[in-house]
Amino acid sequence: MSAFVNSTSFFGRRACTSRRATRSQRRPGGVVCSVEWAGKNRTIEIDGIPLSFDYIPGQYPVVMYLPPFFYAKDPLAKANSLKAFCERRGQGFISQDYYGTGRSGGKFEDGTISMWTDHVIEILERVLRNQKVVLVTSGVGLWIGVQVALRRKTQVVGIVGMSVDPDFTEELIVPSFSDEQRSVLEKDGLVEIVWGHKPYPISKKFIEDAKTNLILQGGPESIKVECPVRLLQGMADEEIPDELALRLASSLRSKDVRLTYIKGSNHSMETESDFNLMCDSTEQILDQFFEFDLRTPGSG
Repeated sequence: MSAFVNSTSFFGRRACTSRRATRSQRRPGGVVCSVEWAGKNRTIEIDGIPLSFDYIPGQYPVVMYLPPFFYAKDPLAKANSLKAFCERRGQGFISQDYYGTGRSGGKFEDGTISMWTDHVIEILERVLRNQKVVLVTSGVGLWIGVQVALRRKTQVVGIVGMSVDPDFTEELIVPSFSDEQRSVLEKDGLVEIVWGHKPYPISKKFIEDAKTNLILQGGPESIKVECPVRLLQGMADEEIPDELALRLASSLRSKDVRLTYIKGSNHSMETESDFNLMCDSTEQILDQFFEFDLRTPGSG
């Protein structure tokens, strides 16, 4: 595991371009066959609830974007930047609105880590037909992504996490509740809090479910995720302490984990420099997958 502070030079675009040319020459395949679900704002029904997603077929592994807490896919410049990156590469790309957000059905306060994880897996199965994926995540998306990777070990071949906040309920939110907030939560099942500079609705249902999905409680190398992981953490994050990303990096079993701290970046990580780091990190994992795959029997 390595940590790079304010370091963008580690991920070289020239080297990535070179590897990409070699891959296309040696392996012209690797194209997602399923185009049935292609398009923007497509809808899939899960348990009677319509869930919205965007899907662009292309080379695999497909890049799957998992948004942060309480956010839809469309307004985020981060998601649009990643989509444009994938289009330039001819890479498959998919993103979704969680239950209760954006164009998806349901009430946000009924959403949980378990539910959102189940829905991601169902989209992997029904839309992508179990193609291999690289998960690019922001905020709670990393927490969901780890749960997906634990249940789909061979399908998830890499993870990029930005402003990661696993276990944020028990680590940060619940300990910060005032007596009044605890009383409202107990009485109404829902309380609105201001965290960082933003209001968030927190339900009792979400907190109770989160307890069954905690991942930082087991110590070093206790999270049985072994794919490459790249973590990007802003040092000006107003919502998450810097050390949470370091704890996560230590807890992952993978031997290929790299944590980059970016001086000046906040929790949203939506500057051009942040986007470049996200895309470079994603590109490195994508190229690494193909380099590894070319050495396996029967490949290429």
